[in-house]
Amino acid sequence: ISPNYITDGTIFASTRGAGVFKSTDRGLNWVAANNGLTELYVTALAISPNYAPDQTIFVGSGSSIFKSTDGGSSWVSKSKGLSDVDWVDWIESLAFSPDYATDQTIFASAPSGGAYKSTDGGGNWTQVNNGLTNGDYVGPFALSPNYATDQTVFLAAQFDGVFKSVEGGSNWTSANDGL
Repeated sequence: ISPNYITDGTIFASTRGAGVFKSTDRGLNWVAANNGLTELYVTALAISPNYAPDQTIFVGSGSSIFKSTDGGSSWVSKSKGLSDVDWVDWIESLAFSPDYATDQTIFASAPSGGAYKSTDGGGNWTQVNNGLTNGDYVGPFALSPNYATDQTVFLAAQFDGVFKSVEGGSNWTSANDGL
């Protein structure tokens, strides 16, 4: 859902086979938003926290990441650096920094590739797996609302619980005390 849903009524839906759909009337009507999206098996979708002015959306589709800067009207592949995500893998989750407008940071995860980070709006991805358990099936991220100052990121892993980084994902430690 758009961060400005009250004003723009915009919702995006991803599907595993038919791509992305967009509604601008609070879900009453939907249109396909797949121009340039070469893989229609969409497994992750994230909307920029600054969507109103930047119209930016990322989707994970198969082993690729696509970016739209025009509200889903067109898509461009942004998979440079995702070499460890193979054809049997998929992008599990995507998460924007709350300060994406200034830091251009977004995180992605893939079950076998682990955690990835881009600090240039998806132009280049770097693996950030230091401290994650080898073979972990990593999933969703949660970034601190104060990420710009505290650099805190949480990551869920299927086999070993929750990991935390206070270095913007550079190093991870287990955050399972009390779980």
